[in-house]
Amino acid sequence: MFWTMLAEVKSEKVNLLKFSLFFKLMCETLTVICIQLKTKKMDVFNLSVAPIPQLRIAFIGVGVRGIEAVKRYLQLEVQIVAIAEVGAEAMQKVKALTAHLPVQPAYYTASDDWQKLCELPNIDLLYISTPWQQHAPMAIYAMQCGKHVAIEVPFSNDHSRL
Repeated sequence: MFWTMLAEVKSEKVNLLKFSLFFKLMCETLTVICIQLKTKKMDVFNLSVAPIPQLRIAFIGVGVRGIEAVKRYLQLEVQIVAIAEVGAEAMQKVKALTAHLPVQPAYYTASDDWQKLCELPNIDLLYISTPWQQHAPMAIYAMQCGKHVAIEVPFSNDHSRL
Protein backbone atom coordinates (compact mmCIF):
# COMPACT_ATOMS: atom_id res chain seq x y z
CA MET A 1 0.00 0.00 0.00
CA PHE A 2 2.77 2.42 0.95
CA TRP A 3 4.67 2.02 -2.32
CA THR A 4 1.48 2.22 -4.40
CA MET A 5 0.55 5.51 -2.75
CA LEU A 6 4.06 6.82 -3.18
CA ALA A 7 3.92 6.04 -6.90
CA GLU A 8 0.59 7.80 -7.18
CA VAL A 9 1.91 10.86 -5.34
CA LYS A 10 4.94 10.96 -7.62
CA SER A 11 2.77 10.74 -10.72
CA GLU A 12 0.51 13.52 -9.38
CA LYS A 13 -2.62 11.36 -9.87
CA VAL A 14 -3.77 11.62 -6.29
CA ASN A 15 -6.44 13.73 -4.68
CA LEU A 16 -5.88 15.89 -1.61
CA LEU A 17 -7.62 13.52 0.82
CA LYS A 18 -5.59 10.54 -0.36
CA PHE A 19 -2.38 12.59 -0.13
CA SER A 20 -3.16 13.69 3.43
CA LEU A 21 -3.76 10.07 4.44
CA PHE A 22 -0.48 9.08 2.80
CA PHE A 23 1.32 11.91 4.59
CA LYS A 24 -0.20 10.88 7.93
CA LEU A 25 0.92 7.28 7.36
CA MET A 26 4.44 8.46 6.57
CA CYS A 27 4.56 10.61 9.72
CA GLU A 28 3.29 7.79 11.91
CA THR A 29 5.82 5.37 10.42
CA LEU A 30 8.68 7.81 10.99
CA THR A 31 7.50 8.43 14.55
CA VAL A 32 7.56 4.70 15.32
CA ILE A 33 11.03 4.36 13.80
CA CYS A 34 12.32 7.35 15.80
CA ILE A 35 10.93 5.93 19.03
CA GLN A 36 12.59 2.58 18.31
CA LEU A 37 15.88 4.27 17.56
CA LYS A 38 15.74 6.35 20.71
CA THR A 39 14.61 3.68 23.14
CA LYS A 40 16.32 0.58 21.75
CA LYS A 41 19.41 2.26 20.29
CA MET A 42 19.11 0.41 17.01
CA ASP A 43 18.43 1.32 13.43
CA VAL A 44 15.64 0.00 11.24
CA PHE A 45 17.69 -3.04 10.29
CA ASN A 46 18.41 -3.93 13.93
CA LEU A 47 22.02 -2.96 13.51
CA SER A 48 23.92 -0.56 15.72
CA VAL A 49 27.22 1.24 15.70
CA ALA A 50 29.17 3.01 18.38
CA PRO A 51 28.49 6.74 18.48
CA ILE A 52 31.18 9.08 17.20
CA PRO A 53 32.29 11.18 20.21
CA GLN A 54 32.81 14.27 18.09
CA LEU A 55 31.92 14.35 14.41
CA ARG A 56 34.83 15.49 12.23
CA ILE A 57 33.47 17.03 9.06
CA ALA A 58 34.90 18.50 5.87
CA PHE A 59 33.20 20.52 3.16
CA ILE A 60 33.76 20.58 -0.59
CA GLY A 61 32.17 23.69 -2.05
CA VAL A 62 31.04 26.50 0.23
CA GLY A 63 29.31 28.77 -2.25
CA VAL A 64 25.62 29.58 -1.84
CA ARG A 65 24.33 26.32 -0.32
CA GLY A 66 27.65 25.23 1.10
CA ILE A 67 28.11 28.29 3.30
CA GLU A 68 24.63 27.69 4.72
CA ALA A 69 25.58 24.10 5.51
CA VAL A 70 28.68 25.33 7.34
CA LYS A 71 26.49 27.71 9.38
CA ARG A 72 24.16 24.83 10.30
CA TYR A 73 27.00 22.55 11.35
CA LEU A 74 28.59 25.30 13.44
CA GLN A 75 25.48 25.12 15.64
CA LEU A 76 26.32 21.51 16.47
CA GLU A 77 29.21 20.12 18.42
CA VAL A 78 31.31 19.12 15.41
CA GLN A 79 34.87 19.73 14.43
CA ILE A 80 35.29 21.26 10.99
CA VAL A 81 38.52 19.68 9.81
CA ALA A 82 38.88 20.95 6.24
CA ILE A 83 37.21 23.06 3.57
CA ALA A 84 37.81 22.94 -0.19
CA GLU A 85 36.61 25.84 -2.32
CA VAL A 86 37.98 27.22 -5.60
CA GLY A 87 36.13 30.56 -5.44
CA ALA A 88 38.16 33.23 -3.65
CA GLU A 89 35.11 35.19 -2.44
CA ALA A 90 33.39 32.12 -1.01
CA MET A 91 36.64 31.07 0.69
CA GLN A 92 36.98 34.51 2.31
CA LYS A 93 33.42 34.24 3.65
CA VAL A 94 33.95 30.80 5.13
CA LYS A 95 37.27 31.80 6.68
CA ALA A 96 35.54 34.74 8.39
CA LEU A 97 32.76 32.43 9.53
CA THR A 98 35.18 29.88 11.03
CA ALA A 99 37.70 32.37 12.44
CA HIS A 100 36.41 31.86 16.00
CA LEU A 101 37.04 28.10 16.01
CA PRO A 102 39.72 26.94 18.47
CA VAL A 103 41.27 24.71 15.80
CA GLN A 104 41.23 26.21 12.32
CA PRO A 105 40.26 23.91 9.46
CA ALA A 106 42.70 23.21 6.65
CA TYR A 107 41.76 25.23 3.56
CA TYR A 108 42.14 23.87 0.02
CA THR A 109 41.79 26.15 -3.01
CA ALA A 110 43.13 24.31 -6.08
CA SER A 111 40.64 22.62 -8.40
CA ASP A 112 41.92 19.10 -7.63
CA ASP A 113 42.45 19.65 -3.88
CA TRP A 114 39.12 18.01 -3.10
CA GLN A 115 40.81 14.64 -3.71
CA LYS A 116 43.48 15.43 -1.11
CA LEU A 117 40.72 16.39 1.29
CA CYS A 118 38.96 13.04 0.73
CA GLU A 119 42.17 11.22 1.56
CA LEU A 120 42.62 12.88 4.97
CA PRO A 121 42.42 10.23 7.69
CA ASN A 122 40.76 12.48 10.28
CA ILE A 123 37.40 13.03 8.53
CA ASP A 124 34.20 11.18 9.43
CA LEU A 125 31.76 12.99 7.14
CA LEU A 126 32.25 14.81 3.86
CA TYR A 127 29.61 17.36 2.86
CA ILE A 128 29.52 18.09 -0.89
CA SER A 129 27.89 21.27 -2.14
CA THR A 130 29.37 21.86 -5.57
CA PRO A 131 27.75 22.16 -9.00
CA TRP A 132 25.66 19.01 -9.38
CA GLN A 133 27.75 17.59 -12.23
CA GLN A 134 30.56 17.05 -9.73
CA HIS A 135 28.45 15.37 -7.04
CA ALA A 136 28.70 11.76 -8.20
CA PRO A 137 32.44 11.62 -8.96
CA MET A 138 33.31 13.39 -5.71
CA ALA A 139 30.96 11.28 -3.59
CA ILE A 140 32.13 8.01 -5.12
CA TYR A 141 35.77 8.92 -4.59
CA ALA A 142 35.08 10.00 -1.00
CA MET A 143 33.30 6.71 -0.27
CA GLN A 144 36.18 4.79 -1.82
CA CYS A 145 38.35 6.65 0.69
CA GLY A 146 36.12 5.36 3.50
CA LYS A 147 34.17 8.54 4.18
CA HIS A 148 30.50 9.03 4.97
CA VAL A 149 29.04 11.48 2.46
CA ALA A 150 26.25 14.03 2.48
CA ILE A 151 25.39 15.65 -0.85
CA GLU A 152 23.26 18.53 -1.97
CA VAL A 153 20.80 17.14 -4.53
CA PRO A 154 20.88 15.80 -7.17
CA PHE A 155 23.46 13.05 -6.92
CA SER A 156 23.31 12.64 -10.69
CA ASN A 157 20.76 13.00 -13.46
CA ASP A 158 22.21 10.19 -15.57
CA HIS A 159 22.92 6.75 -14.10
CA SER A 160 25.22 5.90 -17.02
CA ARG A 161 27.73 8.44 -15.68
CA LEU A 162 28.13 6.54 -12.40
